[in-house]
Amino acid sequence: MDMNTNNDKIKLLMADDNEELRAIFSNYFKNQSDIELVGIYDNGLDAFHSIKQNCPDVAVLDIIIPKLDGLAILEGLKEDGLCYTKIIMLTAVTNVNYTHKSLNLGAEYFMSKPFEIDVLARRIRELSKKTNKVYLSNQEKAPNKDKELYEKVTNVLNTIGFAPNLKGYQYLRSGIILCIHDTEFLSSITKLLYPTIAKQNNTVNTRVERAIRHSIETTWAKGSMSNYIELLGYTPFIKENLKPTNGEFIASIVEYIKKNI
Repeated sequence: MDMNTNNDKIKLLMADDNEELRAIFSNYFKNQSDIELVGIYDNGLDAFHSIKQNCPDVAVLDIIIPKLDGLAILEGLKEDGLCYTKIIMLTAVTNVNYTHKSLNLGAEYFMSKPFEIDVLARRIRELSKKTNKVYLSNQEKAPNKDKELYEKVTNVLNTIGFAPNLKGYQYLRSGIILCIHDTEFLSSITKLLYPTIAKQNNTVNTRVERAIRHSIETTWAKGSMSNYIELLGYTPFIKENLKPTNGEFIASIVEYIKKNI
């Protein structure tokens, strides 16, 4: 079940086939002013698709759950590499192999049932703060001469409505800055820009391309096209609500920023 979202709150998703536990989650988190339960599922497959589509800040997953178990969800998310959702694994089975495999696949915490929900809420808040520190450290690493440009690109993406917890957001920002510095990147998105971003982030070209595509499609699905049109003041290639390609979007933002530096 998906729920409405509030941009000021920590976005939380939960998946567990225990109906009583889902009810406890729902009742508890509806009373937390800083955490919003944006999705709650009784099976792993629906949870997996929701995480990929919406990229919540934190997801709490039962390790043994119908259709797609917690480990399979972690494996799928690691393979896709499209978002920075922090994962907390739950289990009623004490098995050190589960613990090690979950952590190796990228889980942040592993909690055994039964557990205190107040403790879980603290872990969720800790992970959200950790995510924010990652974004800050990225900004601090930006060269001083590029700090103003870095902030300007960040503000543009935020104004349009891009979610910073999507990996495509980070790749887009890097790509836009590279293209502003050297227009050669714009004329060779696939052969030059993607490989450069991939090298910077220790990944591969195809994941960069897919992550940027995912970020654009997710943003457009939220109805952010009007923000884009309002910011740029024109629609150079959008007709009948078509989404821009990666290259078209990057080129339009580069042009906008160059005009307003």
